[in-house]
Amino acid sequence: MDKNIREKFNEEILGLIAKRYGVSLKELDNIGGFENFVYEFNRKDKDYILRISHSKRRSMNMIEGEVDWLNYLYNNGLSVSPAISSKEGNFVERVQSKDVDFLGVVFEKAEGRHVEYKDLKPEIFIEWGKVIGKIHRLTKYYIPKKSDIKRFNWLDDYREVESYIPKNQPIIKEKYRNIVKYINELPKDRDSYGLIHTDAHSGNFFVKDNKITLFDFDDSCYKWFISDIAIPLFYYGMYENVGFDNIEKSKEFIHYFLEGYDKENNLDSKWLKEIPVFLKLREIVLYSVIYRSLDVNNLQGSAKRFMDKRSERIENDIRFLNIDFTKI
Repeated sequence: MDKNIREKFNEEILGLIAKRYGVSLKELDNIGGFENFVYEFNRKDKDYILRISHSKRRSMNMIEGEVDWLNYLYNNGLSVSPAISSKEGNFVERVQSKDVDFLGVVFEKAEGRHVEYKDLKPEIFIEWGKVIGKIHRLTKYYIPKKSDIKRFNWLDDYREVESYIPKNQPIIKEKYRNIVKYINELPKDRDSYGLIHTDAHSGNFFVKDNKITLFDFDDSCYKWFISDIAIPLFYYGMYENVGFDNIEKSKEFIHYFLEGYDKENNLDSKWLKEIPVFLKLREIVLYSVIYRSLDVNNLQGSAKRFMDKRSERIENDIRFLNIDFTKI
């Protein structure tokens, strides 16, 4: 998140938004957030999440579009964390500051907990795939309640990616432009392109009794379905015990993930050959985001592992995963 936004956000703004949901400041527990301010609170023995965004990143209409689609999925049987309305009946509450609006939404908190490495097993991979497959099946029939709340096209969220890549890395900038051009020319139809989650890694769902509840639809946009298959595979390698280049574990993951996906949706197998392109896109985007948000000279954990020789791999067109996905 931009430093200037953090400086503009204060307790008064937080209190005004919370009050509209009948919540006091002392009831809120700050649980962090990368692009948003995120809090947890309890009401009548039920846990909720208050997420506060800003208008420099997402407009009021865009967040209303997120909530509209999220609740459509929930009402059609998908296991997600739905948004709830404020005391005034609004799903999005706005507080205006000097030159930025802060926008609050409350969601039911998902049951369960984050998946740890020891929990990663075929049953989870299959369920993961089923959730994504069901999203894609349902999204084919989704129509926004109002035309002005329609979510954005995938490219609209990538406008600044290139600007965060250091100027002394022109080859990576060129690689990024070439990938965007290639992807943008892929065919679009109802069975392969639509409104998707775009960020369905294990950090964005909880598991209870092998049932997945998905949340964080903040990045949802119109994009190719195959991206929603590539992204979980990409972030599976973030587990230290898996690693970014563990071919066998990655093959096992995608095998069971697709087994679950195919139970809910039919995606033409020709799209599997595009997985490496979407993996490479996310690789460069994450590379850019790390330069934007972190101190690259003082990285730790998965970010440090990811950035190790990353520029060389991107510049030399080394596949993120050396797998022939047409033979999965």
